[in-house]
Amino acid sequence: MIFQYGILLFERKVVILKADIVSLLYCREILLALHNMYMPVLLIVICLVFCIMDLMAEGYRNIQRQLFNICFIVIVVLCTCKYAYGADVKHYYSFYEELTDSYAMNVANGLTNFEPGFMWFCTMCKLIGLSYWWMTVIVSLFYWGAIYWLFSNIKYHRMFALLVIVVLDNALFLEQLRQCIAVALIIYAFCFYHRYSWKIIPVLLLVASTSMHKTALPFVFFLLLGLVFSGLEIDKKAYFMLAVLLFSFMIFSLHPLLQRFLLFLPSSLQDSAGYHLMVGKRFQKVFILYFMAILCMGYYTRPINADKRERVYHWMIWSCIGVIVVLYQYYLILYRIRSYMLPFIIVWVMNTFAAKADKEQLLKQMTCLVILLFSLSLVIELPHRYKNMHGQIYRTSWVWELRKHPEKDILARQMEQATLFWEYDNNKGLQLGFK
Repeated sequence: MIFQYGILLFERKVVILKADIVSLLYCREILLALHNMYMPVLLIVICLVFCIMDLMAEGYRNIQRQLFNICFIVIVVLCTCKYAYGADVKHYYSFYEELTDSYAMNVANGLTNFEPGFMWFCTMCKLIGLSYWWMTVIVSLFYWGAIYWLFSNIKYHRMFALLVIVVLDNALFLEQLRQCIAVALIIYAFCFYHRYSWKIIPVLLLVASTSMHKTALPFVFFLLLGLVFSGLEIDKKAYFMLAVLLFSFMIFSLHPLLQRFLLFLPSSLQDSAGYHLMVGKRFQKVFILYFMAILCMGYYTRPINADKRERVYHWMIWSCIGVIVVLYQYYLILYRIRSYMLPFIIVWVMNTFAAKADKEQLLKQMTCLVILLFSLSLVIELPHRYKNMHGQIYRTSWVWELRKHPEKDILARQMEQATLFWEYDNNKGLQLGFK
């Protein structure tokens, strides 16, 4: 009897051991799959899964809130754990390594490749002894902290807001360090003004954003200009006009008009703007997403008469959507400018949907379906597009790889891919021109 019991106990332990081995092997396969995936695709897949769970939890606000927080933490962890990722690492890493802990000495040494605000930020990081990776961690946390604070103003389905940010703006928070800080500063400025009605701190943050990336300067000017025209009322007709304009831009080109507009820009911006206007395309898949969002805003928007601040916000949101419509064809420059506008547009659109819960839901549901299908199409399309690139800059590169490989080998690999991208893929993209 005791012998049989011993055999049963031994067999049970063997079964448990086998299960543990299978689990470890399964986890290893998952880690290998994550390592071999492309970073943007990985983030989109995670958000898609959580969006589906969010829809299944309709009516359970606490569960939806927890799903958003879990997904948000996962996205932030993955973004901070990337190492020497993207094409811009070729420029940022060498710049950061050459810096000293003295701003004046860096200027004297001619290290003025980037804006003064970003150079000051990097100098402070060097002063406290941070490595390049830790500097990128601070940038990621700073950006995602701003996004979380802004998205706390969304009443329902924040998961969809996070999905749209990941789908349309992943290049910003994964690669573009300077503009990422500039966008975060503008978001913090708005949040301080909206939450506490402070004026000095938002103004200082806006000024700081212009010192981080030059694209923030025209956007801040655009915000100030919006205050002048904020008394104008935005109604349904204004949104339907944007929808008609967006549709017409699939047929007509604004290239000659925009080329003349460049002459009125400061000389420091003319070259950069001209470079980004070299590439354009009349029809893009994202057109459907833009078009459905504008139709929804036209259908669900409400007149704002009493609250002056709300009228200012509404005018600025409509103006931002108008800029996206005008620059729709020129996706290269739109990627740069849209990053400043997208988080605010998302919050406004989501809350407009929530405020009109009593109206017909079909258009709103169709828009959510378009978002999901558009995201799914990218999950299918992007791996094929990235696979054909010379520089595999979108492959995941994790900080924990340093445990197995020397840092110099990982950096050499990432630098090689970034160099291939700038020499071949970037030039190939510019050769496409406008079509």
